[in-house]
Amino acid sequence: MLLMLGFSAGPLQGQRTQRAREKLQEQRSADWPPPATYSRVSLGRALQGVFEKHYQFCGFGAAEGSRDYLPADINKFLGRRDLRTKVEQADLSGGSLLQYIFAADELILPLNTIRFQPDRRLEGAAGNATFFIQPEEQFDAFLLTKNCSGYLKAALDAGIEPPYSAFRTALSTDDRKESTVLAVAGTFVSPLEVALRANDGQTTTLLLQLWQFYRAHPEYIGQAYYLRAFAGVMIKHTAVAEVARQIENEVGININGPLRTRAEAQVGWGRNSKNSFTGTDWETIVYADFDEKYTRQNWYARLPTPTEISAYFARLQPVFQRNSDFPLMTEGAEHRHYLLLEGVPPELARGGWVIEALAGGVYSKLPGLEAKPVQEGGQQGCRFTVTGQPDPTLFAGPLTERPGKANLSYRIRSLQNIKGESLVCYVSDELPTSAHPIAKLGEGRFDLSIKENRRFAFQWQVVLAIEDQENPVDFTQLPYLSDLQLRRGDQTETLDIEVREIIANPQRHEYRITLETRETWPLSVINDNELQRFNLSCKVSLPAQRSAVRMVRPLKGIVSFPRTTPPSPTNPNVGTVPELVPAVGEGGGN
Repeated sequence: MLLMLGFSAGPLQGQRTQRAREKLQEQRSADWPPPATYSRVSLGRALQGVFEKHYQFCGFGAAEGSRDYLPADINKFLGRRDLRTKVEQADLSGGSLLQYIFAADELILPLNTIRFQPDRRLEGAAGNATFFIQPEEQFDAFLLTKNCSGYLKAALDAGIEPPYSAFRTALSTDDRKESTVLAVAGTFVSPLEVALRANDGQTTTLLLQLWQFYRAHPEYIGQAYYLRAFAGVMIKHTAVAEVARQIENEVGININGPLRTRAEAQVGWGRNSKNSFTGTDWETIVYADFDEKYTRQNWYARLPTPTEISAYFARLQPVFQRNSDFPLMTEGAEHRHYLLLEGVPPELARGGWVIEALAGGVYSKLPGLEAKPVQEGGQQGCRFTVTGQPDPTLFAGPLTERPGKANLSYRIRSLQNIKGESLVCYVSDELPTSAHPIAKLGEGRFDLSIKENRRFAFQWQVVLAIEDQENPVDFTQLPYLSDLQLRRGDQTETLDIEVREIIANPQRHEYRITLETRETWPLSVINDNELQRFNLSCKVSLPAQRSAVRMVRPLKGIVSFPRTTPPSPTNPNVGTVPELVPAVGEGGGN
């Protein structure tokens, strides 16, 4: 009998224990999360949405009624604020809010009453919704990250006992990294504020985007403002495993405290540095507990007007780039140089530009201008190509008297104007010139050429050396020699000569020229033991490789022919050749 009572008491005791556990589980489930008691405009109420979503994604049991889903250690994240702090919520992600263009009449309105328009946003150079955290004396910056286990631990540390099932669910969810909350509290500085103070390519990009905004919305001229900075909270929830791993690796998980403490230990963020985040999917909560130091008026700053943008643009100095193959200005060939202007948006780069106020003496006429958007090193800009024909006067006269450089000066103006205001930048530089090709006659040698009736003409074979690295000569064509004159040094005797043959040698950059007298002599009167010197002068027209223009160079040299004795030649014709004598190619006949 006693044995039977012992057996019956065992199951009864187990049932009582199980009922006690179930009752405790029901009680814990009923008390967790605790009831919510926040006002409609309080920080506690504003944070509920994200943490409720986190609670649900963690797979915790559904709770009835109005509950407080905030982690129990949330106060560590708030600094000198608390959950009763008055706040405003904008219907716009955090980064976009700090890039938004506000009208003047919106500056006095609460953020939750403003109807935000998608086309009133300046992306800046980065093209994304980046915002910066700047800790201030009156309000430090704080960082909070929570996964499901961290959410439960915060409750346990506060003396709250969640139901047992929640622990198993949290571990399973964290293993899959399906729910994480990241929140940052601090003073958030607009990327527009940072760009406007940078005075570099990102400043240019921002101002020119604003210029295009004014062209589309001229009613905002003088009435456009931006949210310079505000104190508040940026918070986001992610259920994407890849994003959760990135947060865990770069920031850490289950962190709650001043940002500078975590920063100095982990990623090198210090109190004096500006920390940036991409805020396209962040909820924005702005503190509205205004006092003497923290006012709504201090949130905003006026954006530059078209007049101010035009003045800024006029101070820009485009990067001058010479043609890498032919950097010098040379005779007959088009000259090309480039200008790189950092920060110009692609739409404006394609919007049309003109050259104006060109200084004389550089180009024969207004050069052509081509503008194209470029992307270099992550920075957008505009590359201008300027192409023009050099002024012929730069290459006139003796080589020693030619200028070694040309003073270039002009301005480039955008065709996209705003109520009389224009975007104009000024260009000033020195363009070196080149005298190439340089032609020089070498030392020649005398020879005789037999003609009819056993008479002989004098020949002079000479090399014409060409220096043309900076302005190549086309050696597939032969040059022309004109104005050929051959006079004795005392000017008492002249000889009529002509070009007999020209042979090109491209490898040596030279021509071999054979000149021949029109007169002939019998061998009996030619005294080749006594040579007399003649002064040779002519002009050579060299074919250019880069243009159809022939480049004319004066030539001078010394020719030595034998002295002749009477009787006189039977064909004493003296004179000069016509103005232009085409050369005879290799193998030319008599």
